[in-house]
Amino acid sequence: MKHKRKTIIGLVVSALFLILIFYNVDCKEIISTFRDFNLKNLSAIVAMFAFTMIIRAYRWSLLLQADKRFSFYSLTSSWVIGNLMNAFLPARAGDIWRAYKVGGDVKESKMKLFGSIMLERILDGVSVCFILYFCIVTYANLTWLRHLADISALLFGGSLIGVYLIVRFNKISDICELLETLSYKMPEIIKEWVHNIVLSICHHVKLFVSGFEVLKSNYYVFQSVLMSFAIWVVECLITYWVIISFGTKYPISAAMFVICFVALGSMLPSSSIFVGPYQYAYILALGIYFVPKSEALAIAFVHQSILMGALIVFSAVCCLINFMGLFRHSKVQAVEDSLPQEVLQETHT
Repeated sequence: MKHKRKTIIGLVVSALFLILIFYNVDCKEIISTFRDFNLKNLSAIVAMFAFTMIIRAYRWSLLLQADKRFSFYSLTSSWVIGNLMNAFLPARAGDIWRAYKVGGDVKESKMKLFGSIMLERILDGVSVCFILYFCIVTYANLTWLRHLADISALLFGGSLIGVYLIVRFNKISDICELLETLSYKMPEIIKEWVHNIVLSICHHVKLFVSGFEVLKSNYYVFQSVLMSFAIWVVECLITYWVIISFGTKYPISAAMFVICFVALGSMLPSSSIFVGPYQYAYILALGIYFVPKSEALAIAFVHQSILMGALIVFSAVCCLINFMGLFRHSKVQAVEDSLPQEVLQETHT
């Protein structure tokens, strides 16, 4: 019922945005704008998108403090496939899958990995806030933009400060001990039941918080922040390249506004592949430069189509490589199982 409710809410939100998007839009002008796109730039856009995947996987390895148990390919492929799942499944299911996939491969706590993914999202939000403030200061100091930036900074900056304080002062254990003590004071009939629930919750919370342990290392924190900004700089360049591929001559700040609005809009519930909020974010951002709605909508559709197409192809390649690896491993295992124990011992020796 919860998943159905989220799906319905997402569909309603997407429908409302689509009404706003297509109200008073000239469809002929949209089609005309599609024809202006320079296909020669497609390979460069896809290459830069692939580069962001590599940087994101490297940043995740830094958030895991460069633990050698996590192979770079495993982190990259799980990020690619997980984000494709995020596009089609509700409640960021791809992030949960990433934690289970990588954690299962190396027998690490899934909750710890999920904590590192949450920290990754917080760093993304902080980076976007900095870009948005930079755009406001250098180009459009509008009241509603400042309010949006302030709310975003409060959300992501507050989250980052909160997790840092949790890790820095390490009060989770003290809180858990207090809750366990209180559970013993419950009436006898429910004392054991409450105590078991408290133990389970505390266990999972401790594992989740362990995903923030990287905040104790200035070295890894600095590199992670640096990689976060690098990711979003490349994302802005991708967006700018898409925009100018239509023969337009808008400033780089237009792409920066777009990427900020798209990133913040992706937090809203919506249908698959963020239909509605994604296009409206484009219209809102380019509207600052008085770009016609139909033109902004055409650019948004092309941009999203390129990224989704590339993500599907990259995910298919990763799945194929993973399948081949499993197939090869099963064949080796079958051969080992068929050999006498003496031969196996000599081989390993």
